[in-house]
Amino acid sequence: MAKCNPKHKDKLMQLMQWAEFVAYRDELIVEHEMTSTKANKAAVVKFLGAAAGETAGVPKKVVVVPKTTSTDDSVDAGQAAVDAGEKRPPNKDGSVISSIPGPPAPAAMSAFAHKPPVSEIVNIIWVCDHMRVVNLDPRQCPSLRAWNLMCECREDPYFRRTFWKDQYGKTVPAKNTLDDGTGNGKADGALTMDLITKVQAASESAKKETATDD
Repeated sequence: MAKCNPKHKDKLMQLMQWAEFVAYRDELIVEHEMTSTKANKAAVVKFLGAAAGETAGVPKKVVVVPKTTSTDDSVDAGQAAVDAGEKRPPNKDGSVISSIPGPPAPAAMSAFAHKPPVSEIVNIIWVCDHMRVVNLDPRQCPSLRAWNLMCECREDPYFRRTFWKDQYGKTVPAKNTLDDGTGNGKADGALTMDLITKVQAASESAKKETATDD
């Protein structure tokens, strides 16, 4: 899918029109069978004007692969590709890759028709579990919201980092919902509580580092 110019995306988010922009762009692709590039430009023109449409796309980065004079057949070609900035090759399970794939193909609204309401936690967990799955099927996605969240995570590295930092923590149960391990016949939650403490500490550390970077 064609990516929107970062400056245009920032402007749309400031105007609180990013969600409408994405929905309109997807409609052009699915319903009107436009290419992603043309749909992206048409959506930019509609929301930001003709002048913005001239710079709707994002220039492609040229990756220069360094040449090697090594004749050693044992060189790991997959790792060499990674070092050159390319995606890692698939692992043994062809449906999962080690690097983050691009956004999934546009999905028709009919794929999400009649889906029962789900909680935000269900949406977040689905995105966490399927972040690196290649062959995503929208019919198996719990909601349209989860699908859009996945698209944003894969399209925008900053959004993805924010997702792991702020949203993933919501899936960790609160300490007061666990037993205290006093021997009352229930499972001892001491180890889980210790893990939660570590996750929360890591989250706070990530927030501080992000604030420092900004």
